[in-house]
Amino acid sequence: MNIGVTRATSNNLFFLHADSRVPIHFDSLLIEAQKKGIESACFHLQFDSENWFLKTAALGSKWNHLLCRGGDQSLFVNRTLFQALGGFDPRFVVCEDINFIKKLYSTCNFKVLDQKITTSSRRFLEKGTLRLFFHFGVLHAMHWFGFGPGILLKYYRWNVR
Repeated sequence: MNIGVTRATSNNLFFLHADSRVPIHFDSLLIEAQKKGIESACFHLQFDSENWFLKTAALGSKWNHLLCRGGDQSLFVNRTLFQALGGFDPRFVVCEDINFIKKLYSTCNFKVLDQKITTSSRRFLEKGTLRLFFHFGVLHAMHWFGFGPGILLKYYRWNVR
């Protein structure tokens, strides 16, 4: 992602997982947010499934709290702020988004936009929704309590992949 930033030509950066779809006119929504002085934001999350657990879990993405953040929700940040914070820490193979967003929360007014981004539920349905949410929750907690990137990666490889 850091390499992508070096090739980007805009001062506005938008990170999106390949299996996620943006809301209609997302670019206009981000421009409007920037005009309002928002330096960093994400969208609410919804899954492309009618699975009740996924629907319920996605509701938490509307809360503007670090524990409710993750890469599936996208990430908008201006280049100046991104660079000032040192970009994504290359030591983090997993939780790199959480690690960077943690820096954003401590530096600027992070905003959760009202519109929803739709992300694939395939992985959750294949691996088990409760099981996968449990392990992602453990990863969040481990990051929160300061576990290093190597331990996070080992946990991810052992329990998620």
